[in-house]
Amino acid sequence: MVIDDCDPCHSDASIEDALRDFKVEVWDWKRIDISTDVIAESSKFIKEISLYSSGNQAVLMGWASSEGLLDKDKFPKVDQSPRVF
Repeated sequence: MVIDDCDPCHSDASIEDALRDFKVEVWDWKRIDISTDVIAESSKFIKEISLYSSGNQAVLMGWASSEGLLDKDKFPKVDQSPRVF
């Protein structure tokens, strides 16, 4: 778990670079509205993802799109069955 809610938060590139050599399976990077591309570029081993939203509809739609969390090429190990909390 990484708490990254400061201003400024870590850049996309710095997150990708920091995690590139690790086999991250559980993603819990506490940064609002992070792109699924950043998550996918950071690790190919992710099985579980926690996301933090500002409520931005464009971001939410991106996460839910076929190019976001539903993309089996980007997230082959993530269980995509819906869960409600």
